[in-house]
Amino acid sequence: MLGRLMQRTGPSPSSTTLTNGAVNTQTLADDEVDWRSSFEQIEWLDPNQKNLVAEVSIKEPKLYKPDPATALKHPSGRPVRVVTVDVGLKYNQLRCLVRRGVEVLQVPWDYDFPALAGKTTMVSSSQTVPVTQL
Repeated sequence: MLGRLMQRTGPSPSSTTLTNGAVNTQTLADDEVDWRSSFEQIEWLDPNQKNLVAEVSIKEPKLYKPDPATALKHPSGRPVRVVTVDVGLKYNQLRCLVRRGVEVLQVPWDYDFPALAGKTTMVSSSQTVPVTQL
């Protein structure tokens, strides 16, 4: 069972009974007040009800091109391109690919990327998820 989130509405009561780790439990029991009156309940928002991927993903495709001096070329002469599906992609992943001479096409999570057949596709939400070829 989940606990309820509560936020303090008033100032914290100052207590001289809890100084330097010395606790007089009898004093605490005598001075006990209803602590709930200083708090209000906060509405719980269930993150599973929202599409979090849509919030963090880009909205339009972006093409990142490497420096022409370091660009990798396919035997046909076209640049080597990786399609990345943005479901929370880290910017460092893009930088590392481009620095190694790879052209990167970053697409939103809801993009029709299977239509880009023959390209290498990377779906990653963090640096720990491996590269997947579709």
